[in-house]
Amino acid sequence: MLRAASEIVRTDPLFITPIRDVNDMIVMQTAIIGDAEVLCTKDEDFFKPPAPPLLQGAGIEILDDLALLRRLRSKPLAASQKAVLVQNPTWTSTGQLALVVWSMP
Repeated sequence: MLRAASEIVRTDPLFITPIRDVNDMIVMQTAIIGDAEVLCTKDEDFFKPPAPPLLQGAGIEILDDLALLRRLRSKPLAASQKAVLVQNPTWTSTGQLALVVWSMP
């Protein structure tokens, strides 16, 4: 089911995103290049400059998990909108980023 509701986003190594933790750059790239509407994370770096101006300029809301749930209850994402859900935004032991990109079908 997740595969059917997701899309592969190819990142661009030449696209540098401003964030303190270089491991978070791929998360920002995925949200921006994938045209996400929401980036959901508990990682504080996404809520501190310089990340918010770039993400908000791309039309991406930055929410934590509880804020996303409240938002979805009051205003669900439209069928064409996408969210990036970040679960433990770190590299796994297999070298893969623990990141889920969710798009509404």
